[in-house]
Amino acid sequence: MAVKEDNIPVYRASKIYGVPLTTLRDRVDSRVSVDSVKNGPAPLLSLSEEQLLVEHVKGLARVGYGYTRAEICTKASDFAVYLGKRGREEKPLSLKWFYGFMGRWPELKVVKPSGLPEQRARCASKEVILNYFEELKTIFDKYELHNKPHLVYNIDEKGINTEYRPPNIVAGFDARPQVVMAERSKTVTVIGGGNALGSQIPPFFVFPGQRMLPELMVGKSEGTEGMMTQSGWSNSEVFLRYMKTHFLKYAMGRNQEDTTLVLYDGHKSHISIELIEWAKENRIILFVLPPHCSHILQPMDVGCFGPFQKKYNQECLTYSRLHHQCVTRYDVCKLACKAYTVALSHVILQASFRKTGIYPLQNAIDAVTSLGDAIAPSELYAATCEKLASGADNIIQHEPDINDGAKFFSDFPTEVSKKVSKPRRNIHKLVGGKAMTEDKTFNDVRQYIAESATRPSTAGKATTTGSPVAGPSRAIQTSDDDSMSVDEDVTDDEKCCVCKKYNCTSKDGQSLAIYTWAQCDVCQHWTHLKYCTPVRVVRRNTSFKCPCC
Repeated sequence: MAVKEDNIPVYRASKIYGVPLTTLRDRVDSRVSVDSVKNGPAPLLSLSEEQLLVEHVKGLARVGYGYTRAEICTKASDFAVYLGKRGREEKPLSLKWFYGFMGRWPELKVVKPSGLPEQRARCASKEVILNYFEELKTIFDKYELHNKPHLVYNIDEKGINTEYRPPNIVAGFDARPQVVMAERSKTVTVIGGGNALGSQIPPFFVFPGQRMLPELMVGKSEGTEGMMTQSGWSNSEVFLRYMKTHFLKYAMGRNQEDTTLVLYDGHKSHISIELIEWAKENRIILFVLPPHCSHILQPMDVGCFGPFQKKYNQECLTYSRLHHQCVTRYDVCKLACKAYTVALSHVILQASFRKTGIYPLQNAIDAVTSLGDAIAPSELYAATCEKLASGADNIIQHEPDINDGAKFFSDFPTEVSKKVSKPRRNIHKLVGGKAMTEDKTFNDVRQYIAESATRPSTAGKATTTGSPVAGPSRAIQTSDDDSMSVDEDVTDDEKCCVCKKYNCTSKDGQSLAIYTWAQCDVCQHWTHLKYCTPVRVVRRNTSFKCPCC
């Protein structure tokens, strides 16, 4: 450009920019393409064509459908065939081309993606985030919380156990090192919380078991409390006790005139009429985060519990080495308290609230923009649902007819083909992204719970079959585990009319685990299907005649 536009001599330009004279002359005289940056033949694809491939790869990786190295080689080969630069019978491009491609585009790198559950990808959409921040702004304005970070709290739960993840160590080249640790125990739940000012609520432990042992709390930090449940997980009773006796005691700077905002996820243990009524009496706003969005909207998940788990692993490793013993459930509390104090420091808490956009409260549009790639996978599901709802049969476009590189990539499917399921009405949709203590939401919750109490439930009901009784033709199944499996305890009317037994046997004399009965429409007797009659299956509302008739 200096030679052609500024008319600088080739010799002087080569000296100024450090480019060999012959190299510069070849490009000025158009003997070699300017795009060529190395010796040998020019790249298969031009820079503009590779730019289209780069944007396509980056776009798919952004929404959770990134290409592997082999897939990029295959896609580039198809692109070259589409442009007429390669034949269809030629082999795909190799990894040698791939590494050259990566060298030309340093903005790309090979990374291992993290897992994202489908529900989180579906629910964390722009519309949900916008509604959440608009509702949150309404609460901030109504109760004047913009300049009161000490009154904005987040509460969450974390499960830990005696099995920890050891760090990487240095060992010999041919060694396979191991770390001795305790077997995986039952989960111990830690309920943690803190406010936007950076003040933490002391941890609250939920241990698995029947009776609380004082030895479990040895070495606890100041203010730490605990209780027992059968599974070690929190429930409605545990959370209500935590809020009444633990949170209310350590929530700082609070008086009778202050209104405290508490944000947490919509787990079923966090939603109850008694809890909402207690919160309204104590001027506490219970704000439930949108369903399946805690990984991007909850400060504890975003910035605190990751460092907490890492620090807890380090404490477990240090303890086991110093004491030459495995970590037991009696050591969990003191080790977790040390990790909790470090992970929920005022710096980390403030950064967590700031990163999630809660304090200082971000504008809804700015919040969606700042989240960026975190909510990108939801775009696929939203676009797909719109197309399926409009009656589109197939999302995949037809192969393009013109040799346009942009058209090649625009016609590849970038949406997830899923059926639109009928939306279900549940309590999480009533309270998700809303304050439960507000009158309208509270009335909706009360009405839903009242309707659920009167709705018949089929959960846990199993169909049991007793002894055969007379009725329309049908087939039932019994097994050797039934209470009437002994022939002496069964009446003659309840035995098979062919083999005269209740438990049939196979032809080789071995006992069967499960066998099927059918009732004769003529004599009303029961018969073993398949073994005492050639009939294998009796359909509903069809006639059946036993061999005796």
